[in-house]
Amino acid sequence: MASIKGKLLKITDKGFLVAKVKMTPAIGSPVYSSDNIKIGNVKRVFGPTKNPYITIDPAINSKKLEKRVGTTIFIKKKKRRREKRK
Repeated sequence: MASIKGKLLKITDKGFLVAKVKMTPAIGSPVYSSDNIKIGNVKRVFGPTKNPYITIDPAINSKKLEKRVGTTIFIKKKKRRREKRK
């Protein structure tokens, strides 16, 4: 499965993670560290469309994530579901 590469930039005051990515991911896509541990899910996408930033809702304790700031992350692309015709 293809993935989107990015870099974890910081942890916000509210405990969310901010990352810069190469392509725009789908909201709710799972985010993994370089050693294939799930970090969380994409919560929001903002910034320029060519190099967007994302907010990640963490799945693990933010204190454990502090050492991961500056590391590479991967976002697995979600499969698009086709809507049924009525």
